[in-house]
Amino acid sequence: MVYAHDMALPRLFSHAIPSIMAVTGALMPEPWGRAHKSRIGVLLGDASYSIYLIHPFAQRAFLLAIIHTIGLPNINPTVYIFSAFFIALVAGTVCHLVLERRVLRVGRRLMRLVQPTRCPDSPPPHYRGAGGVPVTAGRRGIAERAGVPT
Repeated sequence: MVYAHDMALPRLFSHAIPSIMAVTGALMPEPWGRAHKSRIGVLLGDASYSIYLIHPFAQRAFLLAIIHTIGLPNINPTVYIFSAFFIALVAGTVCHLVLERRVLRVGRRLMRLVQPTRCPDSPPPHYRGAGGVPVTAGRRGIAERAGVPT
């Protein structure tokens, strides 16, 4: 049972919602779960590292705002917890969209600048098998580019 300030939450919150989340999580590996990706789920998944990094700062700012405006004793603990959770998600997602994506884009550009160059006559590295031997099985075009008689 979940308790908040000596007050038991209704069974809906303490048992039903966690059970629904557990069953939903268990079903996600199924084909339906893989085929129907939600945009919000993908966005939150992409922003998860930013949420992880920014949530203590966002929640601390929220706590200070609550203390200085209405006072901490005047807010329901359940409302505070859900609000702090939501604020952490929003702040982390904004950080991801504004900062992290740009940093990743610049990093990818820099990585393209420092990639080693190949001789123009050699095939791309993924066309070669173990020991540098060209892969020819079922790929006539690749074998011809690699200079292997077929």
